[in-house]
Amino acid sequence: MNENLSWRELKALNDIYTKRQSKAKIQEHPYIKYLFEDRGILDQKFANTKVLIPAPGYDQYYESKRKEGFRTYQDFFEQHSFLKPQSNYKERDIRVLMLIAGQKQQILTNQYSRKKFSAKFFNEAKYLVQGSSLEKAVLSILELDGFLGSDPKDQQYRIVLDCRTPQRIVLCENLDFLLYPEVARENNIWLWYVGGNNIKKLDHLPPINLPIYYSCDWDYHGLKIYQEIKEKMPQIELLFPSAIDAAKTIYSDNHKSDWLYDVPFSGLKQDCVNYSERAIGLIEKLIIKKEWIEEESNDLLEMINLIS
Repeated sequence: MNENLSWRELKALNDIYTKRQSKAKIQEHPYIKYLFEDRGILDQKFANTKVLIPAPGYDQYYESKRKEGFRTYQDFFEQHSFLKPQSNYKERDIRVLMLIAGQKQQILTNQYSRKKFSAKFFNEAKYLVQGSSLEKAVLSILELDGFLGSDPKDQQYRIVLDCRTPQRIVLCENLDFLLYPEVARENNIWLWYVGGNNIKKLDHLPPINLPIYYSCDWDYHGLKIYQEIKEKMPQIELLFPSAIDAAKTIYSDNHKSDWLYDVPFSGLKQDCVNYSERAIGLIEKLIIKKEWIEEESNDLLEMINLIS
């Protein structure tokens, strides 16, 4: 499920682990309800139901899923004194800020308007509000006074998450896999991100001597971009999604890519050069059911393991 935790919930879960209780008002959060009602690893304190305490299984859950990440966030806050936990950043926002800090010099080789930066790094053009604590954090990390009023033409950039001994490259349509660098690095995966349809940067790459794959949203625009990349890089292969069961309606909130129903195969290239038989079958099913598969719903390692 989509956890969508903020710093308040993350801090409370850590308090339950370290202090054995939390008075934070988090019990109405869907994921906290899930841990309490479905998993049964949280409980309420006797005679004070506003206080959450650990139940059997909680420590194992926290140590395997949350402990290391929380320490990483704490260290990041300590390194950047302008970041205030009181701002209650979303966990994904913290991950994005960490990525921005790590890729600072690469990011600064380009110039952005606020909307363009927000769309590329936070998935929504209006997410980064002028004067907000999140915008101030971004600008402070980049040591900028502000964003451009408009975007330069022919914007080209590529974010690369290096690893010491890469065995394969995965080019991502969206940023989410790069927010968890330890997964890719521990498995010798070299992640690239060029920003959706911004693929001109690929024209200037040196010869690539590693297997390269593409990870994307399985909707019309995501697959159309893949085809355009395939023309530039014939050796690239499309990763088959691991989250087929998590397909969403094409009319999901903030989703703007619909299939073309008046042309065969939504106007995509229905051939063995671009797609395997399995991929063609899945695309046809998604079109008929008016569904799509979001890239971040997939498990990167599971997709790699599905490579035939």
